[in-house]
Amino acid sequence: MKEEKKKDLSRRNFLRGAGASVAGLAAVGGMGLFANRVISPKEASAAAPPFKYVKLDPNKAAEMAFDAYMNKGG
Repeated sequence: MKEEKKKDLSRRNFLRGAGASVAGLAAVGGMGLFANRVISPKEASAAAPPFKYVKLDPNKAAEMAFDAYMNKGG
């Protein structure tokens, strides 16, 4: 019968592995920055949402949200 080696997980080994994982994730996440391309103004306007910005009254929005929650929520 083979004797199995027990893998001792010391604090040093844990922190080394965690650091390598964080560095790997940061490298993969940073690759998205290089994948972006420059968008022309014509393309940007075509990608804009079909509605216009309207400034909302915060009190009215809060009242509408509360009413919607009480009627349909929870």
